[in-house]
Amino acid sequence: MLSIERNPKNRVYLELIDLCFDVCDEFHLVVRTDMGSIQGLQEIISKLKASLIEMRCESTWASTTLGDDQTANVYYFHADENAKKKI
Repeated sequence: MLSIERNPKNRVYLELIDLCFDVCDEFHLVVRTDMGSIQGLQEIISKLKASLIEMRCESTWASTTLGDDQTANVYYFHADENAKKKI
């Protein structure tokens, strides 16, 4: 397990992204529908479109389970070079 205690910046950020894309083949972007809209979300999704696998409305993903019939939009992406360059 990797514990990040402060916001990675510059070289540390780039090294962290390299590590993530080396060890993962997929990543998720979770947008909670009960927390309002996110400014610029469609622009982000558009930039990552070539890496998008699918989007599902779910109440459970990775290590999270929502209660009270809440759901989130979970975007599944390939951890490929296209996504790495955009992130």
